[in-house]
Amino acid sequence: MPHKLVRVRWVDACEPDCNSDLELSDAPEPQNVDHVGFLISERPGHIVLASLRKPFGGTSTFDYMTCIPKCCIESIRQLDESGDLPIDNGRKEAT
Repeated sequence: MPHKLVRVRWVDACEPDCNSDLELSDAPEPQNVDHVGFLISERPGHIVLASLRKPFGGTSTFDYMTCIPKCCIESIRQLDESGDLPIDNGRKEAT
């Protein structure tokens, strides 16, 4: 079963880099996130995205999974996988 490639816009918690001896004015704001990945699971309260899919040998394995609570999600958009983009990778064309 192919997994949908999606962009999820969501709001994440954050903290300052330096997180001690802070003033009230140093309080951070939530951060807006655009996360692109393969939608590998959807449950009642959350989704799981994987940033890498390794579809070899008839099965897939995944790397860099992220669980996102649905209450933090603003939108999910399925991305178009209709064709390859041209790339100059420095390789010579096979003859």
